[in-house]
Amino acid sequence: MGLTVTVGRKLAAGVLAIAIFAFGPSLVIAAQSSGTLRINPDRPAVVPKGFISFCFREPQHCLPAPPRTVPMDESRWSELRSVNNLYNATVSPVTDHQRHGVQERWEHADKFGDCEDYVLAKKSHLVATGWPRSSLLIAVVDIPNVPPLERRHAVLLVKTNEGILVLDNREPEIHSWERVDYKWISVQSGSNPYVWHRVDRSD
Repeated sequence: MGLTVTVGRKLAAGVLAIAIFAFGPSLVIAAQSSGTLRINPDRPAVVPKGFISFCFREPQHCLPAPPRTVPMDESRWSELRSVNNLYNATVSPVTDHQRHGVQERWEHADKFGDCEDYVLAKKSHLVATGWPRSSLLIAVVDIPNVPPLERRHAVLLVKTNEGILVLDNREPEIHSWERVDYKWISVQSGSNPYVWHRVDRSD
């Protein structure tokens, strides 16, 4: 799939016109909505090959579980922000070719990683501290206004009672997924990580 490293870039649309609102202690919401998003279970998506290979090597990270939504409070917000900042600050961006000598390999980030490696590391960290695995979903997106080879990207979604939130190695803040300027390609199922769905948008 060739998910690319794009750390340090700001979200493209409306950055200069962003208004910050309170939505929990650490969620930033852009002033303009990009429409309502919905994970559509009736529209299957292709499972990333790198994810399948990762699950073959580490099946304990790909177990099915009942769908969960996390009730947010101050402690949860603090934990999400800490985990997002920890990996964004301590992992240096490298491509899979630089790290592994191959075009595509999903692996937990250690000191180095590609975008999906950040996602896997953040997800594993949150699961280890008690977050339900089925509330933490990997999503594949396209970044607008970048060269084609840098377009494909992965982020971690968190299903909460305050909406679906995005943890992203390109962005230090935590955003609602409906306010992020990405084209949503696919999202994994919460109950079965091997099943992925497409995303519907209504304006």
